[in-house]
Amino acid sequence: MTTGTITAIDRSPKMIEMATRRNRDHVHAGRAALETVALEDADLGESRFDKVFAFNVAPLLAAV
Repeated sequence: MTTGTITAIDRSPKMIEMATRRNRDHVHAGRAALETVALEDADLGESRFDKVFAFNVAPLLAAV
C-alpha cells in the first residue's frame, strides 16, 4: 500500500488545470492538492514536508 500526499503550486492556471486533469483520481481521493499561486505568495500554514522539489523557480536561486 502506498501512502502520503502531494502539494503542488504553480503560478500558471493552465499548468494547474493540466496537472489536475492528469491527477484527477489523486485529487478526488485527497492525496493531491494543487493550487494556483506564486511561491512567494503561498500560504502553507503549519504544513510539514518530507521532500521538496522545485522546477524553474527563480526565487530559490537567490537563496543559494
